[in-house]
Parts: sequence; structure tokens; C-alpha cells
Amino acid sequence: MRFSERWKLAGIISAEVRFKGYLEMNPSNLARVKENPGKIARSIKSNSRFSTFITTALIFSLSVLTAVMAFVDDSIGVPQTRLAVGLSIFLVLSFVLLIFLNLSVTTGFFTADVISFPATLPLSKKDLDELSLLAFIRVFIAPTILILTIFPIITLLAIGPGPALVALAGCAATVSISIGALTKMSIWFRKKSHQVDGSRMNTLVRVSASLGLALGMVVAFSMGSWLPSLIHFIADLSTGMGTQGSSVLALLFPFSFGFLASAVQFGLGLPYATILAAVGASVMYAGVAIISYRRTGSALQQISVGGVSTKRTLELRDVTLSTKTVLKSIISKDLKLATRNIGSSFIFIIPLFLAVFLFPMMAGWSESEALRSLTALVSVEYGNFFAGITIISVMMFDTQGASIQAGLPIRSRKMLNAKVAMAMFPYVGSMILISILLSLFPLTSPLIPLIPLVQIPCGYTVALAVGAFTYWKRGGGRAVSISVVADSGMTFLAAIMGALIGIVPLVGYGAAMILTGNHIISLATQVLVMIVELVLVRSQVPKLLKD
Repeated sequence: MRFSERWKLAGIISAEVRFKGYLEMNPSNLARVKENPGKIARSIKSNSRFSTFITTALIFSLSVLTAVMAFVDDSIGVPQTRLAVGLSIFLVLSFVLLIFLNLSVTTGFFTADVISFPATLPLSKKDLDELSLLAFIRVFIAPTILILTIFPIITLLAIGPGPALVALAGCAATVSISIGALTKMSIWFRKKSHQVDGSRMNTLVRVSASLGLALGMVVAFSMGSWLPSLIHFIADLSTGMGTQGSSVLALLFPFSFGFLASAVQFGLGLPYATILAAVGASVMYAGVAIISYRRTGSALQQISVGGVSTKRTLELRDVTLSTKTVLKSIISKDLKLATRNIGSSFIFIIPLFLAVFLFPMMAGWSESEALRSLTALVSVEYGNFFAGITIISVMMFDTQGASIQAGLPIRSRKMLNAKVAMAMFPYVGSMILISILLSLFPLTSPLIPLIPLVQIPCGYTVALAVGAFTYWKRGGGRAVSISVVADSGMTFLAAIMGALIGIVPLVGYGAAMILTGNHIISLATQVLVMIVELVLVRSQVPKLLKD
């Protein structure tokens, strides 16, 4: 078999791997495959493209941003410290990105039937092993090439060939170790999520992994806000601890490669003990990378021999039925589905995402003067933007078991009320966290933290308006499911609507503040505008719904 044929067949296998990985992380979607296989196939394809784009954009941004901070920013210590810390931070974050953005796909490699299609072909065991390896390479080839090229090339152009070669070696070791760790995590996740006793423990494992992934993504997406501060902190720490401190850092992975690159460029500009520590640790981690590469190959051989075993003993249990109101039953159903869908976990950490994103902004503005009400208004508007996306994300739960739900005698207004109630939880959390963050900085008025708290009822208005409009636009007035990624146009429109509806009370506050300069009158105006807006939205919602 020619290499081109093997590469093409590996592409088919990698597509199957993405499909299996998607179902592994979202087991409730097994029903969707039978209900509408074409739709879920398109959804997985969109998710794959989106994931590839995000990974590429993040790694490219990370490479350029760290290189600029390491080679241009003179405020970060001496040149040897900048080079060592800059390369080390890039390697650390590359390790994090590879793991958190590829766990679901890698898990799909270890399902029992992922190799079943090529196994029917007249291929030897060796050919199947090679196909598994090529399929694995196709999944990671884009981020791997970016990590191995961008930062080393920038280092070559900005500093010289010596540090560039060390950077290339460090990047290669980081990729090998991270993929090895990712493989181990994927095997562990698959075993634990299938072998643990009892559905509650199964759910706990999946939810824990989902929240961990979501937190990792939050850190990755918001790196532009905190990366400069992190580099400054590590550089100051390295300088402040002196020779012993830098030597200890040089022993840690992947700081050893950063200090080794600095030693190659600046020679005895670094302490002799630090140079020895960096050389010894780098050699050791290079050996670990080689071992990791070999073990990853051994783990991939499990694919061609039937995947990872997930045998377990099932216990028969009594099934209990309980009667609930329509609103409570829909919310209960959505909460259960949320624990089985890895993408849904992001909804519950939106407040944390906003906190990580807004804290550096507030800290920067507070350096020159005390924070004004404008800071609170801008922060709240970010929350309004995500409020529109949240209600769409909650509607995504209805894609699971859609054909069954469509046959139930549930009015669209009841369904919308349940979705609005679910969407309020992250919005309330966001406003409370924004209020707490504002309280941590010097303010021109102690009443400023009340702005996000007063804004909380607006979350109901935003969710109600965006939800009703979505049902009218996509379902002709009836309850309909929406995929955040597959229907990106509707998601973007929902975000814009949330921002526009949520900004109206804030404009009322700002106008009153300009005219009177009184925070109490401005807060009262904000409340009054919210009441008027809520009455207007509630009067229009029945016109958009058919039942």
C-alpha cells in the first residue's frame, strides 16, 4: 500500500476517532445518532473545524505574544532572564493547550471498534499499527507543526541559531511528553467513566473531567489578559531568589530548556550552578520525552487489538417514578443532561471566565486612578453579552432526545420559562462576582458595586427575549433545539441581542449620572428602565410563540 493511500485511509480513521470521541464525552448523544445521523455528523464536522481553528489561533497567538514579551519588553528583568522565562512559559502553556483541547478526540482512539472498518481489509497487523499511528498524527499534526516552528523561527531571527536549536529541542520534548500524558489521561478517563460502580460515580468522573477541561479552556482563552503579568511575576521571582532560586527553577520541566537557551546565548552571564542544573535537567527530560514517545506507540497498538477493556458488573436496581410540574421536570431533565455533556459544563463556569477576564482589566485601570462607574458598566455589559449565548447553550440540551420531546404535549411558553430559569443561574453568579471584584479595588463611590447587583433582573429579560426570538426564528414559534457551534449565526445574533437589551438600563444609569452626578438617582433610573423593558418584552413574547 502506497503512503498516499495509507494517509487517505488514516484520514477516514481520524474522522471516525473524532466521532467516537464526541460520543465518549457526550454519551447522551447516542440517541441523536439514531434520530438524525446526518445532523449529528454535520455537527461533529463543525466542532472539528472549530476546534482546529481555535487550537491554531491560540498556539499562534501564544507564540507571538510570548516572543514579543521575551525579546522586546525591556521592563522584564535582564535579557538572559527574559529569554529563559519567555521560552519556559511558552512550553508550559503549549503543554496545557495540547492536553485540554484534545482530550475528547484522544479518548476516541481507545474505543473498541474504532479500527473495525480497516480491520475488514486485507491488511496485516503491522499495517493496522501504521494506520493507527498515521491517524494519530493527523489529529495532532497542525498544533505540533505550529509549536515546533513559530517560536523557534522567531528565536532564530531575533537572537540566533544556538537558542533556536534549544527552543526546537524543548518544543519537541514538550510535544512528546504532553501527548504521552494525554494518552494516559484518555485511557484513564475511558476506563473510569465505563468501569466505575453506579451511575452517580460515573457521572462524577465525567463531570470532574468536564469541569477540568472547561477551566483549562478558560485559562487558555483568557491568556492575553494575564500572560504579561505571569511573565513579569516569574521573572521577578527568578531574579529575587538569586542563584539558588534560578537553579531550582532550572531543574523543573520545562524551565530547564529556557535556562539552557539563555546559557547558550549569554554563557557565564548565568550562575555556573544554574547552567549545570539546566544542562542536566534538559538531558533528563529529553530522555523522558523519548520514553514517552515509545510508550505512546505501544498504547496506540491497543487500537488494532480491540481498544481498552471496559468490562464491568452491572447491578440491578429498582426504578422509582415521581410526579413533578412541567417546569421542574424540564429543569431536572436539563440538569441531568448537563452532567453528561462535556460542552455544557462551560455554561456553569461563565462567571469564573468573566472573573479571570475582567480582573486584569480592573487592575490595570486602578493603577492610575480609583475605579469609576464606567468600569462597572463595561464589566456588566460583558455579562450581558454572554447572557445571550447562555440561553442558546441551554436550548442545546433539547438536541438530546429531540424526537421524543417533540411528541410531548408541552407548550412552548412552558419550555421557554424552564430555559430562562436555567440561564439565570450563571447570570446571577456573573453579576455577584463582578460586584465582588469591584469591591477589591479603590472606588470613587462605595455604591458602584451595586450596579451589577441591580442589573440581575435584566438577565431574565435578556433570556426571555432572546429565547422567544430564537423559537420564532428557527422553530416558527415553537420550541426548537439549537447547537451553539453548528448554528454559529444564531449564536452570534443571540450574543448581540443580549448585549443590546442589557445595555439599555446601563445607558439609563449613565445618562442619569451625567445629568445629576448622583449614584442613588442613577441606580433608581437603572431600575426604572429595567421595569419598562421587562414589561415591553413580556408583552411581545406571546406574539412570537405559537402555543
